[in-house]
This record gives sequence, structure tokens and C-alpha cells, in this order.
Amino acid sequence: MSQTTTLRESKLPMKVLLRNRKTNLYVRGEAEWTLERNLARDFGQSGHAARFVLDKRLHDMEAVLSFRDPRYDLFLTLCLKENAHLHLHFYY
Repeated sequence: MSQTTTLRESKLPMKVLLRNRKTNLYVRGEAEWTLERNLARDFGQSGHAARFVLDKRLHDMEAVLSFRDPRYDLFLTLCLKENAHLHLHFYY
């Protein structure tokens, strides 16, 4: 499965999405954003999502472990620090 597979296209039970906490927009592509979680890019693994945040120097981001039923979604706050380290905070 490619890294650009959307939630709607996937057959897997969980996707790893990235969302901006201030705008509620999901990453759709390299420079594309969407309000629709079903159109969001699936990073496949939280490490891929974290690397994207680091490489793009994105702030106010969270990884969303997204399930078919959104009631089960889990959220990882990604805190980008000045020394290029990433800190994670978990909530649901």
C-alpha cells in the first residue's frame, strides 16, 4: 500500500493521519490539507508521520490513530522542540 492511500481506499482497520490542532485540517499531500479525515493521507506508521512533521518543521500537530469507527480514535500530540526533537503526548 502506498503512503498516499486515503482512509476511504484502505482495507486496514487503522490508519495513521496527521492533523493540525489549531485548524483541524488533515494532511492530504505534500502541501495539501483537507477537513475530511476520509481524504487524509495515511502514513501507515506513527514513525512515518513523526518524520513528516520533523522534515516539514510543522507545529501544533497531532497523529491520529484513526479507526473505521471514530469513537475509537487515539490522538498523539506531536510537540516539535527547537532542538529538532519531537515529544509525544497521548490522549483519547
